[in-house]
Amino acid sequence: MRAISFKALLISNLAYFIILVLTLFAVTSVIVAAVFLTADARSLHGAIAELRASPPIFVFVAVVPSAIAALVAGYMAARVAQHDPLLNGALATSIAVLVDLYELVHGPIYAETSATVAALIPGFDLGFLFLAPLLAMLGGYLAGCRQTSDVPSAALRQRMRGFGMGRVG
Repeated sequence: MRAISFKALLISNLAYFIILVLTLFAVTSVIVAAVFLTADARSLHGAIAELRASPPIFVFVAVVPSAIAALVAGYMAARVAQHDPLLNGALATSIAVLVDLYELVHGPIYAETSATVAALIPGFDLGFLFLAPLLAMLGGYLAGCRQTSDVPSAALRQRMRGFGMGRVG
């Protein structure tokens, strides 16, 4: 239990949801702007309803923000914890994984109107259950690489300073 940083756990889970909301807003805004620019004023409502029901858009809107949020949250967890970057990175999505586990067992939290999208939700939840901790662990790994790359360069500089003054090692 000493390897888990509770401060990193709290901060990274909160950051995950904040980043998820921001990226969902950005991706949805881009999609709606693209529909708005390409559709007529008369068919705008129909185009948005049709777009919302299409599986590729659902996958894009669901997967991209979740992946970005998991990667950044894992990176933040590892940087805050400053030890065990893979473990703390993987735990950065623990609350989101618990919510997805709840959805898999008890059904979706909110009712989806499109039958096609409703059929995709369990598959997305199952994939997210395994991929979110792996992406967060990748973020922790990247933070760990950054933390370990700073240490040898500092040790090398210290060694070179001692070498210049006539001392060795």
